[in-house]
Amino acid sequence: ISLNTSDEFGAVKDLIEEGGYGFNEKVLSSKHLSTALSLMDDVEVPKSTALHKMLLKLGFSKMEKKIKWKGVACHVWIKGSCLELFNGLNEASTNDKIRSLLDENSEKDLLT
Repeated sequence: ISLNTSDEFGAVKDLIEEGGYGFNEKVLSSKHLSTALSLMDDVEVPKSTALHKMLLKLGFSKMEKKIKWKGVACHVWIKGSCLELFNGLNEASTNDKIRSLLDENSEKDLLT
């Protein structure tokens, strides 16, 4: 059963609010968010373009470059309201800050 777009949007929004391994309300890895969505009952993971549109609608901006986290290169999205956390930081410091934000929910790894 495929959910309609508003149900998928609601599932994405709720999951981000709840937080999980590699995603929270400040920063997220789209790979880790998609994995969590795939583990939910009755939720079809939106195609990447649909997921990107949902994340944009939720106020996230995609980083230009992938960031390595836990040994995996990730497409990272940052909530617009959190962009000030990165003001004045160089690329290495920005990446370190993003990794620490991604680490906030490391205990919620559903695959371990």
